Amino acid sequence: MTGNHTPVEIIATRNDFIDGPAKRPDLKDIVFSGGGIRENSKFILYAGTSDTEAQKIVLNDPFEKYDD
Repeated sequence: MTGNHTPVEIIATRNDFIDGPAKRPDLKDIVFSGGGIRENSKFILYAGTSDTEAQKIVLNDPFEKYDD
């Protein structure tokens, strides 16, 4: 291990997912990342939204720039 790291980068926010219910008003903008799959320059992000649902979105791969 080198101890090196990259800067923190937001790759998605609640507005990137479809609207849905929330358990409580203070949880409506919450996204809990659940995992992701990199494939063909795309990134499929799985997440819990508003502490109520599970959703996925497809992004351009935000990690591709770190590939050697």
